[in-house]
Amino acid sequence: MYTRRSAWMGALTVSLLACMYGCDGLTVSLPGGFVVSANTLTVTVTNTTGFWVDPRLYADDDEDTFFDFNIVTDENHVATGPIAPRSSQTFILSCDRAGTIKSDHALFEIPGAEDEESDNDPKVTAEDDFDCGSVIEFIFYDTGDAFRTRVVIDGRVVED
Repeated sequence: MYTRRSAWMGALTVSLLACMYGCDGLTVSLPGGFVVSANTLTVTVTNTTGFWVDPRLYADDDEDTFFDFNIVTDENHVATGPIAPRSSQTFILSCDRAGTIKSDHALFEIPGAEDEESDNDPKVTAEDDFDCGSVIEFIFYDTGDAFRTRVVIDGRVVED
């Protein structure tokens, strides 16, 4: 018990000291499954449909980005890969990288048919919609009439 507690406290101390001296974002997995993050936010992409979805997710360091062409660039692309039916992927972004996060008309990949773009293209920004440490979820769903993207931040729906 003492050894596990010492390892946990040691890892926590090192993590906190490292970020006091500056870090872009730090995530440390501790014994027992605990995760400590500093200067980061958690992003989850969830596909509730029966088909594959390409989230087309982008993150830009500027929270004042107004024009989409400044966000939707190769350098801002968040490489999630297609999301399998009824599954999720979670990843950590540095708060310094995530001033604006956007799903640019996610693609609903329908076998034997033309891919369908999401009817909406939600964009959320730091300070207006989320803070460092927030949990952001992009949920892709099909209503039968439309394919859409819902954004939930810290348990609150901000776009549907």
